[in-house]
Amino acid sequence: MYTARLKIDANLLSVFIAVAEVGRISEASKQLHLSQPAVTAQIRKLEQNLSTPLFVRSVRGVSLTAAGSKLLDYAHQMRRLMDEAMVAVSSRDASSLVGTLAIAASTTTSGHVLPRLLPSFRQLYPQVSIVVEVGNTDAALEMVRKGSVPLGLVEGHRRAAGLHLEPYVKDEIVPVIGTALTDRALLAKVEKIRTAKDLLGLPLIWREPGSGTRAVVEAAFNKAGLKRPAAPDLVLGTTQAIRTAAVYGLGVAFLSRWCMQSELALDKLRVLNVPGFTIERSFYWVMPSGGLGGITEQFLEHARRFPPQLLPAPLNARAASNRG
Repeated sequence: MYTARLKIDANLLSVFIAVAEVGRISEASKQLHLSQPAVTAQIRKLEQNLSTPLFVRSVRGVSLTAAGSKLLDYAHQMRRLMDEAMVAVSSRDASSLVGTLAIAASTTTSGHVLPRLLPSFRQLYPQVSIVVEVGNTDAALEMVRKGSVPLGLVEGHRRAAGLHLEPYVKDEIVPVIGTALTDRALLAKVEKIRTAKDLLGLPLIWREPGSGTRAVVEAAFNKAGLKRPAAPDLVLGTTQAIRTAAVYGLGVAFLSRWCMQSELALDKLRVLNVPGFTIERSFYWVMPSGGLGGITEQFLEHARRFPPQLLPAPLNARAASNRG
């Protein structure tokens, strides 16, 4: 045990955390600015040092073993302690950093990802002012592209001309409907859902064009060989409006698991089970190709070290069927 502990260095843990959080060697290599073989070699070295596998490999990427999940918890604790130690012994007090951090964020990330990340940053840098400019994904990308803000956090895009995108945390979009639905005809249709095509026979609630959520949902329908109706039943411009509309029974909404934890826990919404229709995505940091500096770089490094965690879905949400 002592020998294994000596061989776990900070670099190996950093690579391990990156792979664990993005679920793909290829994505982690981009984030770490290393080659894929180098990342693979370091993961294997860590597994050899510990004499246990940390990941299960598949064509879709990698997932943590039970041992890997335990190590990830400890790795996050160790990294947090190292950050605290650096602040404690540094000749430059982190609390002396003064300035403004400006971030462009899409509606989902501004409402449900950044709020879980900013408090710990503010605790380290209490004199830094924070301004978050909110718009849909296209608007956030354009703000960074024009240089009005140096950093953005968006959804739904893997590429953007003239910008560098870095995967951050994972997300899943799921179709949901209000549990208090009283429309018998609609309830009957919900009970008969077996495929993605069945969803098109229901009133659907959509985000506006330019929304990252709308883009990935449309892509999922296209992948299933389906096209959404030319005239959507209802288009709303904010996640909050869509969530409320779904709760009050106006139709089926496609929502991020990040943005409806309370509604699922309170049994106001339930997830519709549509076999074979999975909409997974990542949230991405977006920045100029030339890189960052100053307060923005400090914040991004902090975000990389302490990514917020999506809470497990409540039991009723995980087990929900289409028969209520």
